[in-house]
Amino acid sequence: MDYFISDLHFGHQNLLAFDNRPFSNADEMTVGLIERWNVRITPRDTVYVLGDMMWSMKPGQPESILAQLHGHIVLVRGNHDDRWLHGDAVKGRFLRIVDYLDLKVPQPGGTKLYVALSHYPIPFYNHAHHGGIMLYGHVHATSEYEEVKRIQTDLNARGIPCRMYNAFCGLYGWAPATLDEIIAHGA
Repeated sequence: MDYFISDLHFGHQNLLAFDNRPFSNADEMTVGLIERWNVRITPRDTVYVLGDMMWSMKPGQPESILAQLHGHIVLVRGNHDDRWLHGDAVKGRFLRIVDYLDLKVPQPGGTKLYVALSHYPIPFYNHAHHGGIMLYGHVHATSEYEEVKRIQTDLNARGIPCRMYNAFCGLYGWAPATLDEIIAHGA
């Protein structure tokens, strides 16, 4: 099964207050995020991480965290990922590392849903005029997220299709979510 998540920020102490995360410190957050990930994800699942997976890490920390996470991981790079994404041992843990990705997700009845994946919200994404959707991160659950929703509402009101969904981990219990869960949550 496929899952999606963004902005985990393993090791980023300042994000505890910024996102009102339910952890007392960065170490507790790392343990909690790994536990919540592994409750949902099996070794056969694929998780698409839409950027900002970790913060600056000490040598060996990215490898340690990645070794504990179940499933196959595709990283859609975010603005903080270059801080820790170094070396073959780290990069080798990912199925792919990309800046943007288009998926065709099978749907009931044999159709396919086009899903654009980016760390950043892009209102004019590929396949928007053909029923496609976009999953993004970066804006967490901030006023910028509210602005993205306003832009989306405005575009749709003008007849310009824009179905974007925020994959920020805080919106889904600090764990990866299925596409159906993200769509059900709404913009």
